[in-house]
Amino acid sequence: MLLLKECWESLVSKKTIAFLVILELIVLSFFMTILFLNYQKSETHAKSFMRPFENQNVYQIDDELRDEKEDAFLSSPSNVDKLRVLYKKFDSAKKFQFINVTQQPVGILNFNGPQSLLAGFEENSIIEPYESETDHQMYETIKAVQMNKQAMKLLDIKLSEGELLPDKAFDYKENKDIPVLLGSSYQGLYNIGDKITVEYLFKKLDVRVIGFLEKNTYTTIGQDSQVYLDRYMVLPMMHFDQIERKDKEFYDFQWKVLLHSINGFIVTPKDSLAITKEVNQLGKEANFTDFAILGANTTGIVVLSSMMEQNQQILILLTVTLSLFSLVTIYFVLRTKLKLNMKKYAIYLISGLTMKHIFAFIFSEVLLLSLTSFGLTALSVSFILGALDPFYYIGGIVFSLVFSLIITAPIYFRFRKMPIQMLLKGRE
Repeated sequence: MLLLKECWESLVSKKTIAFLVILELIVLSFFMTILFLNYQKSETHAKSFMRPFENQNVYQIDDELRDEKEDAFLSSPSNVDKLRVLYKKFDSAKKFQFINVTQQPVGILNFNGPQSLLAGFEENSIIEPYESETDHQMYETIKAVQMNKQAMKLLDIKLSEGELLPDKAFDYKENKDIPVLLGSSYQGLYNIGDKITVEYLFKKLDVRVIGFLEKNTYTTIGQDSQVYLDRYMVLPMMHFDQIERKDKEFYDFQWKVLLHSINGFIVTPKDSLAITKEVNQLGKEANFTDFAILGANTTGIVVLSSMMEQNQQILILLTVTLSLFSLVTIYFVLRTKLKLNMKKYAIYLISGLTMKHIFAFIFSEVLLLSLTSFGLTALSVSFILGALDPFYYIGGIVFSLVFSLIITAPIYFRFRKMPIQMLLKGRE
């Protein structure tokens, strides 16, 4: 009882100091929480994402069709058919894995969702609604990606509801609904089985929702470090049985899809010389060799890994700096309070208490402030994000104990042998 009474009286007598110390410790707890969440997130998601690329080289296919050369090439259906054959060979290759994740927004009819789902929201440049040249209706533009079958498997895409894209979804069939997946932010806006009208590369399509991605699913796209798919629609990267020039709209749709399709990534343990030979052979078989094979591990996969390390290093530096600052400032605050309370502590010693009891008073006061600060932070974070890993709460309590011990130990060793007379005189 005396311990609790002393702690309470000490805090109440210096309310301003107690408030400032709690505020400082809350900021420290906040940084510790961010560091824990960042570490947990990177460990959980990055490991699962990077695992398929361990001990692998990643090469990028980049077509060399540009400007007039591209226009001349695409004007011939027989040339476009070469792209179709090449993509089929890449996608079915046995000697390497070919993955393609392309970021291409799509128009959507009768959209009633939040602006956060619209293309350009993160860049503060939302694309304005547009009138379709096909049906003259107004479409919004949402974020979307297209994935091939191997990318879905290699990146181990997980769902919270529904089913993954079936094999037949990757084969384009005229007048057939195209199965799509939606990011977690779409839950509540659409349901499994809903049909949506979209415009993909200016081609009007009916798509059907068959699943929702797990929250915080992400991937790399081109040179981007990481793209979270919570706000995206995921469409299949489609194959065509043949190239048809029955109308310009459909022909343009085919070659645009195929240009996206061939510009993917090759994942293989082989070196650049071996993979260049194999890929060029496939190009010769498809009668299309106007592409370059860019060097190993130059994509966003490596950028993702390095950026995660840099983010953690910055957070660790900030947290350590703030911890040292808190240790120093709170130590000097305690020393000042100790000087002010010397006569009271001397009376306690005359009454039969020991320096260990005095140390217990000081330690308990710091521990109470630390636990209060961590408790308020943990309560706020848990209210917003839900219950966290038990190690977070256990770690917070242990950190509060160690932090309090580090601060009060020097004070104990400094004052434990001080004569009572000096305490009564208020001297160190």
